Amino acid sequence: ANSVSNCYYKQYNTELTVAGESTPTSGISSFDGSGTAWTLKNPVYVNNACRTDLLEVLNAWVDANNADGNYSHWTIDAENQNGGFPVLVKPTFIAVKSCTREYGEANPTFQYEVSGPALDGTPEISCEATATSPVGSYAIVVKQGSLKNVDIVCDNGVLTITKAKLKASVGNYEREEGQENPEFTIVYEGWKNGENESVLTQKPKATTKAVKSSKHGTYAITVSGGKAQNYDFEYENGTLTVLQV
Repeated sequence: ANSVSNCYYKQYNTELTVAGESTPTSGISSFDGSGTAWTLKNPVYVNNACRTDLLEVLNAWVDANNADGNYSHWTIDAENQNGGFPVLVKPTFIAVKSCTREYGEANPTFQYEVSGPALDGTPEISCEATATSPVGSYAIVVKQGSLKNVDIVCDNGVLTITKAKLKASVGNYEREEGQENPEFTIVYEGWKNGENESVLTQKPKATTKAVKSSKHGTYAITVSGGKAQNYDFEYENGTLTVLQV
């Protein structure tokens, strides 16, 4: 076990020992849980001369026995320059909720959950993603902000940007038998950030099985084949009516 001696007034006449038990033990009795911190029942008054050495030993115990992260570290709570009492501090946990939005939209208002001691102030939450950021995952980062809490544990979230819907449609056309098919025009709905066909990695095409020699009747015009980094295509087909001469 680690130990530090002569770090408190002699009337306690004992050596503080940090052992491998569920709580640090020594001739100084046990711990009194207050909900937000743990304090020795029989306080050890620590003089400043050995403050650093004692905290090093106590915090080594926290590192070894605090896998669930319920407590952050020991501190010496002192109102004067002479010293103070060891206190095991429970941190405030701030967890940002992950969220999703479509490409081209503004970021949502980021939400977070708090556990442990209440916040005194407001954390700063930011994300580098903007409306023009491409599809992908972006960290939602939580920082101290205006918080007065000294002991906080931050868990960042993730903003996932998904593809926006882009509707590609072709209207209805007609021609007479024996004529060439007219040129089919694709109309788009759903552009973001003022974009146009230039951002498509592959433009969709409108095709039909009707040819010049096709008999009169109605033929489907099918739209397909579009590809884009930030858009998912939704197609609306049309018809070609071949009129009898």
